[in-house]
Amino acid sequence: MISDEHLFSDIGIDSIGFHAPRHFVKLEELARERKVDPAKYAKGLLSKEMRVAEVDEDIISLGLKAGYNALQRGCIDPKSIDALFVGTETEVYAAKSISNIFAEML
Repeated sequence: MISDEHLFSDIGIDSIGFHAPRHFVKLEELARERKVDPAKYAKGLLSKEMRVAEVDEDIISLGLKAGYNALQRGCIDPKSIDALFVGTETEVYAAKSISNIFAEML
């Protein structure tokens, strides 16, 4: 029988990575161009800027850059990872989970 004391002793977040595109649009300018009240973005998104991906970037490339940053920052061997969970509002492939793609590529 496994002791409760050791059941979850090796679970947790060891590192976090982040990556954002370098280009952005000011939401006030976007609202003006779309003839929308700027408050819609300021209050609705609670932001002043929105990052815009390069033409050769997508959720996979952005996520991989963040994952790579996390591995480097935490000095983590990718083979030591038992599970990978990804949260996103952007879906690329309906047939395959983004976390599976990341696990294969990292």
